[in-house]
Amino acid sequence: MNANPRARERHSFRIEANATNALLLLGLVLSFVLASAIMSGWKGALIPNLDHPFVYAGDALSHLWLAQRASEGWIFANSRSGFPFGSSFLDYPGSDSGNLLILKLLGRLLGNYYSAANLYFLLSFPATFAATFVVCKKLDLRNDSSFACALLFTLLPFHFARLLMGHLFYTWYFAVPIYFYIGYRCFRLQPLASSRAGLVGVALLLVALSSFGVYFAFFGLILLALFALMGVAAHRTLAVLKAPLAAGAVITLGVGLNVLPNVIYTWKNGVNLEVAQRMPVETEIYALKLTHLVMPHLQHRLNFLGDFAAQYATAFPLSNTVSYVGIVGLAGLFIVLFHAIQMAAGQRVEPTQRVITVLTLLILLVATVGGFNVFFALLVSPTIRAWDRMGVFVGFFVLLAAFVKLDRLLSARQVSTRPAVLLVGLVIVVGVWDQTARFGENEALSGRARFESDKEFVGRIEALMPRGASILQIPYISFPESPPVHRMHSYDQLVGFLNSKELRWSGGGMAGRKGDKFYRQLSAAPISVQIETARALGFAGVYVDKRGYADGGVEVIDSLTRLLNKPATLVRSDGEVVFFSLV
Repeated sequence: MNANPRARERHSFRIEANATNALLLLGLVLSFVLASAIMSGWKGALIPNLDHPFVYAGDALSHLWLAQRASEGWIFANSRSGFPFGSSFLDYPGSDSGNLLILKLLGRLLGNYYSAANLYFLLSFPATFAATFVVCKKLDLRNDSSFACALLFTLLPFHFARLLMGHLFYTWYFAVPIYFYIGYRCFRLQPLASSRAGLVGVALLLVALSSFGVYFAFFGLILLALFALMGVAAHRTLAVLKAPLAAGAVITLGVGLNVLPNVIYTWKNGVNLEVAQRMPVETEIYALKLTHLVMPHLQHRLNFLGDFAAQYATAFPLSNTVSYVGIVGLAGLFIVLFHAIQMAAGQRVEPTQRVITVLTLLILLVATVGGFNVFFALLVSPTIRAWDRMGVFVGFFVLLAAFVKLDRLLSARQVSTRPAVLLVGLVIVVGVWDQTARFGENEALSGRARFESDKEFVGRIEALMPRGASILQIPYISFPESPPVHRMHSYDQLVGFLNSKELRWSGGGMAGRKGDKFYRQLSAAPISVQIETARALGFAGVYVDKRGYADGGVEVIDSLTRLLNKPATLVRSDGEVVFFSLV
């Protein structure tokens, strides 16, 4: 008699578990396929683009450079950049060993930096979907609501905009929902694990999360701190601080392990005042604005909305980055504001929504223009300056608020499965349509023609030169984060390193260190002295970027032609770069 109910319960549990696993698998595949199609068109839905970088300009070149260095060894040192002094990257601290390890493995597997970077980006979508879906299920959301919330969070405009800005590492924001869930459990006085082995697993997870960007780790610490304050207010005991303090300590330890090589290098070689120096005013320039959250993205499918966003970005001050939360997220934002009014009026608000509401408002106070971030910059450190990146946290909060509300309504009204799935499916379609660009539109922004031109030109140089030859790059430009030199931008000289296998290049040495100071001084000498010095150092050729000269390189190329008694050996297809052999 009693066995049958238990059997039915076990059977029902297995059906639910199978449905959950099936939706998780579907979301992993769908998020990857959609991301690929959005970047490369319908063909990308079947065969991901591994033939050329998704983005090949600006800051993207520096991230591709890091990917190449990681695949060749590691990013800290590389003898093919900054020759003959070498190129240390230890003056530029970061907590990205997780990102770099994935890029290294993909680079070794695929054999080149651009395929590795593209696949790394596409894999960030299933990673984000999986983390968000699991957290939503842990928060007792239905399967359909969890799927929808995870997919829309994964396809936030932030995901694509950060790549197009060249900020490849910020596309792996899967840690956001995990930080939220850990903080939520701390607030609820729920243990993070039920055994010692489980606690070790949570600690290792937090260390791993801290290795996917110092910004996300730092914002995760802020999240834990806010949950701790909320917990003290709710439970009126300091005991609630124990778990978030322990979790925060582990995250801090993880970041510390990531930057330890940088700390040791600085201790041995002194502080480099020419690299990664931030000013407090930058905190407001790169702060989060409410308009960031509600302004449509620049590639919106409705042209007038994209044009409106572009006009705003041009006309209004401060950094106008894409943190648009989407139409579903906007609904969630209004739900949050409505709940705030209800709470102020003393009305009852569902517990999860109450937490989301308070947390969202606190985060806005911390990250917005003129918020508490300014005091942090003035009193602690201006190193964390780009608080607009916290918009992806707000995006998760408001999407979660929207789907918690929808989920509770469907459950309260006992809506049957089919109508509920149809409704949630409609929300997904509208949300994805609103948040994403037309399929293949990003292909036009990839810089493919320039990549192919660089690859072909550098390949010709490598074929012509002796194995492992070194190439002097002129004119001099400081690295990294330097202003343009006429039409030549900060990372334009990295393309030689990127598109060769064994050639060594003078560019890419760290500003403020020995090699950089040497080339800075050499650049002031006559071209004859530069060539004489290059030969003495063993350089086999000179790579001249005409865009770095006010006259388009006319004088320096004429001088080299007379000095070497021969014209340029090779000319890039666009005529902007020429190469002179010294052997």
